[in-house]
Amino acid sequence: MERFVVMLLLCIAPAAQAQHVYKCTQGKSVSYQSEPCAGAADRVWHAPPEVIDPAIQRQNQYTQQEMDRRAREQRSGYRAPSRATGASIGVSRNQSACDSAKARRAAAYEQLGTRRTFEQSRFWDNQVYDACK
Repeated sequence: MERFVVMLLLCIAPAAQAQHVYKCTQGKSVSYQSEPCAGAADRVWHAPPEVIDPAIQRQNQYTQQEMDRRAREQRSGYRAPSRATGASIGVSRNQSACDSAKARRAAAYEQLGTRRTFEQSRFWDNQVYDACK
């Protein structure tokens, strides 16, 4: 009985074994194959079978379905209500003050160059923010 179990395991094991990839060259042509080369192989790689995580596979299926849905909507011209939320940037009440602050910041950045400090950048960005909000 013990021999039967060992023989059964040996019969099943080759199906689970990893493959090898052989790099074969003949003259200037190069081929990659799973069978040994006619001559000596230039290189042999051990290629274990890829194990796919079911969670990743489900995520990939969901992503593909979402991409397909968006493509259908884009082709049909239909636009589903957006579920996205976040901050919006409003139009400045005084556009000239906003443009002036941006110009002053650009001039300061030009004068300071790439050696400006975080505090200097923050100061000028806050000036623009206050003028443009």
